[in-house]
Amino acid sequence: MDDIRVLIADAQFLVADALGSALSAKDELTVLTDHPHRATDALHAVDRGHPEVLLVDYWLPDMQGPTAIRELLQRAPEAKAIAMSWFHGPEQVQATLEAGAVGFLPKSLGVAKVAEAIHRAHAGEDPVFGEQLAGFVDTLRARAQAVDDIADRVADLTAREVEILQMLSTGASASALTRHLGITEATVRTHITRILRKIEAGSQLEAVTLARVAGLVS
Repeated sequence: MDDIRVLIADAQFLVADALGSALSAKDELTVLTDHPHRATDALHAVDRGHPEVLLVDYWLPDMQGPTAIRELLQRAPEAKAIAMSWFHGPEQVQATLEAGAVGFLPKSLGVAKVAEAIHRAHAGEDPVFGEQLAGFVDTLRARAQAVDDIADRVADLTAREVEILQMLSTGASASALTRHLGITEATVRTHITRILRKIEAGSQLEAVTLARVAGLVS
């Protein structure tokens, strides 16, 4: 089995060099000799070294982690990106995962754990450690799944039903809908009943909220 090619991009020279040396001593890992400290340099390193796993500092000086990861993965779409940071919260984790990273590791992890995370990411497994961080990731993944579920529910809405939802989101009443759409109030209420049934909403307010999550209304 060929070694996994790893690129480390870290704002701190000593961290990048020390981590690179320690990981190079691990079996089945080849750490590229380039240890870029800026995202722009990391982009060039990706082009030269064709890494399979990217360890990316969230706080690079010229580009924050999510932006850097997004651009790096455009250059190397088959690579697996893992963000690392001393300081992180749910916002940083969410932004990083949305950018395409497969994990977010605290820099307090030991080298053995980082090496394990690299192997897990390369194998398509979850490279997350720590109960708190794992909890963040689970919450975000559940939220993403919920959005997917909502998108499935609204997919069957007709153009007229979407139009009615958009008007409801502005606070329009049934009588206002009647005047605007040129239909009877009974027909408006029939449309609303169908909307609620299709998207499994218990009220017009819930229907509008779900439509906002799905991006149908602003």
